[in-house]
Amino acid sequence: RLTAGNRETLCALIQTPTEPVTLTITLDLDSSSTKIGELSLKSETYRCFQFMVPMVSSATVASISVKIQGRVDSLNQDTKVLIEPPAFIHIVQTDKPIYKPGQTVQFRIVSMDTNFIPVNRMVINVLNQDPNTNRIAQWLDKSIKGGILDLSHPTIPEAAQGIYTITAETDKGEAISYNFEIKEYVLPKFEVTINLPSVITILDDDVTMKICGKYTYGKPVLGSVKAEFCRRTSPFFWLSTSKQKDICKTFNLSTDKNGCATQTIALAGFAINAFNYFDSFEVTAELEESGTGMSYRTWVGSAIFTSQVRTITFEDVSSSYKPGLPLEGKVRFTLAKYASATYSPEGSTTVTVTSAGGLNKRFTVNKENRLLYQEEKLSEIPGEYTIKAEGQSCVLAQISLFYNIPPPSDFSGSAGFDSCRFQGRREETNMVVINIKLLSGYILQDDSLKMLKENRLVKRVDVEEGFINIYLDTVRSLKGQKETFDVTLEEDQQVENLKPAVVKVYDYYQTSDQAVTDYNSPCKK
Repeated sequence: RLTAGNRETLCALIQTPTEPVTLTITLDLDSSSTKIGELSLKSETYRCFQFMVPMVSSATVASISVKIQGRVDSLNQDTKVLIEPPAFIHIVQTDKPIYKPGQTVQFRIVSMDTNFIPVNRMVINVLNQDPNTNRIAQWLDKSIKGGILDLSHPTIPEAAQGIYTITAETDKGEAISYNFEIKEYVLPKFEVTINLPSVITILDDDVTMKICGKYTYGKPVLGSVKAEFCRRTSPFFWLSTSKQKDICKTFNLSTDKNGCATQTIALAGFAINAFNYFDSFEVTAELEESGTGMSYRTWVGSAIFTSQVRTITFEDVSSSYKPGLPLEGKVRFTLAKYASATYSPEGSTTVTVTSAGGLNKRFTVNKENRLLYQEEKLSEIPGEYTIKAEGQSCVLAQISLFYNIPPPSDFSGSAGFDSCRFQGRREETNMVVINIKLLSGYILQDDSLKMLKENRLVKRVDVEEGFINIYLDTVRSLKGQKETFDVTLEEDQQVENLKPAVVKVYDYYQTSDQAVTDYNSPCKK
């Protein structure tokens, strides 16, 4: 396929000619013939010719003729090609999608080629039709100069409400259309929001919804609220038709001084254990403004209902296994969707891990250590373990299993007051993380952060929650070479009885390969 008006390239390769020959290439279209190239040669030759594709008004079949003529032998070959007229993009766009009766509709027609270069066109006919297909405006023989034509049309105050259509036709027979709407509308004075937990579980006895109204300028709306809380029926085609209906409860509430109304709903009457209802709850609410009677209705998407409280998933496991090669996998035990919906920094939870072999390890998670990663090595492999969580917060328990992994490389670590060194047997590491706990009352100096980011080995530096994490993509072990990273801290707030802070260097993918030390401020000695 060729596009009319484009510059194209045709290449020819002549191999091992036995005598001097002449190559002639022509493009034959209807009764005309255009020479693309001509070449005389005596040896193997590769040559490319550029040519302009002739213009056509519609898709046309042409042929490219190749002729090789020698003193004795000759070769002729014809190849059919389809020449298509150039494609153009025409767009009609109004200044807004919806107008009130009596407003002026402003629109423009834009024309460009497939390279988004503006083209000139003659628009022979532009129509504007109302919802009843009556012609209410027309423009004839308008030129698009520089790729843009601007037009406008005032509507009358009595204009029919509905969908209007603008249609344009060019002198090349190209037609485009665009719809806009005319209707009476009033911008809302206030909006209504519904706050509902994103997940409701089978363990919940009740749920609290909060409906708030707020004016567009931010003040609370005082008024009455009519809310409906529903669980919809989910009929199955293989069950007989029954009188089963949606379970809904309606509440009439009033907003408080903050513009909010709160209602706690008991879930006992919503068929929690039934299977023929959707696993979701829906809320609709209508707020009526006091004094004016103006109301606004809103609908909130589903709050998911689930009986799944805990999940066990296998992650990062290869789809194939070859004997002798390491195979890694993870088993993740989580509190599923419930955790994301009920998370709170308050409260604490005790997680107990026990085994038949005598392991009895207790982890405590509270708001002081919730960001601390706690770990216990499981020596009984294979073995049966029990995990029990008690408390009033959510925790994440993860078990990592490694299959056919060679014993970890021996390493030696030395720790000093101002350094932490890690050296393994491997000549090249995976990603390495330097985790530095900031001393209480200390912050990272800005110039030090800038120098760290400019270091050639440092891929990323994160400073958050009292920690500095320095990520090194790869570290190579070269004899006599060491890498030094200077971190300068400055005292931001004086703290009494300052405790040492920990510096840990570890392999990102094999966290058991690590070296740990601590440090303190020399001013506190």
